[in-house]
Amino acid sequence: MTDELELEKLKLAELQRKHRDPGDAAKEEAKHRGAEMRNSISAQVLDQSAWWDGIRTRFNRNPQKCKPKTRKQLPFNRSNQHS
Repeated sequence: MTDELELEKLKLAELQRKHRDPGDAAKEEAKHRGAEMRNSISAQVLDQSAWWDGIRTRFNRNPQKCKPKTRKQLPFNRSNQHS
C-alpha cells in the first residue's frame, strides 16, 4: 500500500515538473536575484556602520593622537588636493 502511494507521489511530481510553466522559473530567478540584492545592500550598510563605529571608537579613546591627523585631512577635504 505504501509502495503504491510512493509511486503515485513520484509520478505526480514528475508530471508537475514536465508541465511546469516556463514563467515560473523566471519568477523564481527574479525572486532569487531580489533576495541577493537585498542581502548585498544590507551587508554594505552593516560594513559602513561597523566602519563608522570603529572610527568613532578610535577618536573617542585617544583624542590627543587624533587631533593632528584631522588637521592633516582638513586641507585635502577643502580643496581636494593633498597639502
